[in-house]
Amino acid sequence: FNSNNFQDPIYFKSAPPIVDGSIDISSTDFSLTSNSPAINSGDPQYTPINDILGNTRPQPPENAISYTSFEGSLSGWSAWSTSTDNNTVSLSNEAFRTGDQSLKVLGRTKTFHSAKFIIDELEVDKTYTIYIYAKLPEGESGTAQLALRKIIDTDASSENLISPVEISSETWTLLTVDYTHTAMDTNSYIFVKGPAVSDSKGVDYYLDDFSLVNQGTDEVDFNVVE
Repeated sequence: FNSNNFQDPIYFKSAPPIVDGSIDISSTDFSLTSNSPAINSGDPQYTPINDILGNTRPQPPENAISYTSFEGSLSGWSAWSTSTDNNTVSLSNEAFRTGDQSLKVLGRTKTFHSAKFIIDELEVDKTYTIYIYAKLPEGESGTAQLALRKIIDTDASSENLISPVEISSETWTLLTVDYTHTAMDTNSYIFVKGPAVSDSKGVDYYLDDFSLVNQGTDEVDFNVVE
């Protein structure tokens, strides 16, 4: 490892590759480039009120546990897959409800292939409301469904949180449920099932504007929240 093979993982605009002694700070710029993976990825609990430029950071909505419109970050969402499968999730600008991007679930060859979100920060016996919107690519039809993958002492089981909801390529369809959290392993997760897979050929689908809030709280308005 040296200054010639250093790869900046944060994507600062101008940072020294190696700090070994004094440096000329006037030549540095620790603000982030537009493609930095650190954008919108910090923990609000440990984030200063103002950013490096002195601007006030967006404040999280009251009673929101987690939320995202997938603008530049997966925000903790990932693919439910196995080591032998090639399904994935990615940011997409092909369809979006707000902003410029959504989460696309693609490469599905099994019905369980879906997008998941780990719920390790929820409190036992407390009730939350989940909101998320789903849409299909042009010409496709099928259903989507909110579900829970509960893991207790490494034993896993799936539980549907709502009945299947018809979704389309024409409009974004809201999936929502009041969910009471129970004791389970911290790697348990909610997931959004897409249309059933037939002959190892599954339909892609899009998700956007996810809100996980305390029960009785409206979904996050992503037209006013960054």
